[in-house]
Amino acid sequence: MFHLFLVVITILLQTNDVASADKRREYTLTVSYASNSSSTVLINNQFPGPLIEAELDDILVVHVKNNLLSNEELTIHFHGMLQKQTPHMDGAAYMTQMPISSGKTFTYVFRANPAGTYFYHSHSGLQAVTAFGPLLVHDKQKPWNLPEIPGGPLLFSDQWLTSDRLTQEAGLIGSPFKWEGEPTDLLIN
Repeated sequence: MFHLFLVVITILLQTNDVASADKRREYTLTVSYASNSSSTVLINNQFPGPLIEAELDDILVVHVKNNLLSNEELTIHFHGMLQKQTPHMDGAAYMTQMPISSGKTFTYVFRANPAGTYFYHSHSGLQAVTAFGPLLVHDKQKPWNLPEIPGGPLLFSDQWLTSDRLTQEAGLIGSPFKWEGEPTDLLIN
């Protein structure tokens, strides 16, 4: 009986150690229109959205507030995240979750896995044209055998100089279908 007690205590202590090792990284993303545009969607009033950063296997808690028009829904998809045991956090509207209604908040909770450089974006209509941001997952173990280059600003964007997001979206879902063309420039840093 005493041995069983020791086994149970050992398991509880190990479980407690594992649970206390889980680091939570919390972010809030507020999605809204730019003050001077009815088609430019921003995250936290910036373009691109803010950097989300974590260590491998940290728990990411991302609160997404929809401040768009009353009839405009959204979801956020985190490219590259495996979503093990959290497929309902994948951000695919009407597939893995219902969209976030205007004025509402949805909280995504998932493990940052695998390590690498990724991005997140709105997964509703063409909001992703401007509603996106970087996602970095670091690995403290550094299993690769390469020297690391010091980090710097991470910037990515494209430019649509001939038509805005709403015009593009109307053409793509309209009848007849109307293609608005490719971006005129691509900026990579």
